[in-house]
Amino acid sequence: MPPKRRRRFHGLYYHSSPPKVMPMNGQAAGQNGRKQRSNDDFSVKLSTIRIWMHEKDIGKLTRILWAGQGQRLCQQASNNGRVKRFLAAVPHVMNATKDLHQAVIDNNLESLQMQLEPPVPPALVTAKDSNGLNVIHKAAGLGHTKMLEYLVGLWPEGAHEVDITGKTPLHWAASAKNNMRCYTLLTQAGCDEEAQDYKMKTPSYYRHKPHEIERAFLVYVPEAPRISPDSVTDWEALSDDNDSNAGGDASRSSSKQKLSSKPAAIENGRKSLDDSAENTSELDTNDGTSAIEDDELSKAEADVNGVAAADADADVDANINADVDANASSPVPQRRPETPAAFATGNGNDTAGDTESEAEEL
Repeated sequence: MPPKRRRRFHGLYYHSSPPKVMPMNGQAAGQNGRKQRSNDDFSVKLSTIRIWMHEKDIGKLTRILWAGQGQRLCQQASNNGRVKRFLAAVPHVMNATKDLHQAVIDNNLESLQMQLEPPVPPALVTAKDSNGLNVIHKAAGLGHTKMLEYLVGLWPEGAHEVDITGKTPLHWAASAKNNMRCYTLLTQAGCDEEAQDYKMKTPSYYRHKPHEIERAFLVYVPEAPRISPDSVTDWEALSDDNDSNAGGDASRSSSKQKLSSKPAAIENGRKSLDDSAENTSELDTNDGTSAIEDDELSKAEADVNGVAAADADADVDANINADVDANASSPVPQRRPETPAAFATGNGNDTAGDTESEAEEL
């Protein structure tokens, strides 16, 4: 057997015919064996979901719902009130998506319009199932012309969406028999007839070989957990937290104005307790600290004030003790009290001296 031919390039040897990377999962391999994936594909790791929950990014978590991966959110839990409220609304949103796809499969336009009425967000029409098919995919593949016309007018970008196999609604419309009305409607909406799926097949290919496409995906209804029929969906939980932050800032500013409107009471050169509480609450409001941080700050200030007061009392006591010791070391002569007897004794001595002086003069 002759040896394999090797080529030398910049001092390195490589095989003349390197092995080819075969495509997997029905997806064609592009350059360097990489899968050709569209930008519309949305696959998120579990660690990324937890990071978004920690960052309280409701907008990105909502994208997981619209991508048909709500089941991954049902297994999560959080202690944050904002995220907990969102997770509580996930089963209701999944049931709304299920009813929306069921209405398209049943070709019930009135039911579809009722499910998209406010307060339901308009983004519900973009919700996909686990296979990546949206309502326009199913309406086009099932040949529901009126339903498809209404959905394309409501969401024109949906006509260019792809599923997990890279198929556009035009691929599914081409696979249905006697479905030229839906096919023409999509081409008028701007769908590309030369678009290729992950098998490198165009819509015209499936017009001649419709058996090569799995049409069972068109009647697949998304799964959803059971909920109480009397429960109400909290659609506001899907909105971003900018409004809540604005409301929090407004409440903080109003509380700050209330605190600043209080009169500053001063007694004996010291601020009253109301004034100190006002300054403390105002400082905490400006810093944006939470209630737990307020308690910690108040405890820390109380400890500092107690230590300072104890040091001041110790200094005063030391000064008093020093004065007492100084007085004890240098005694001051005490004045004896004058009694009436002393006054009488002094007066008697003076009169006796006067009589003796008068006698000497005589």
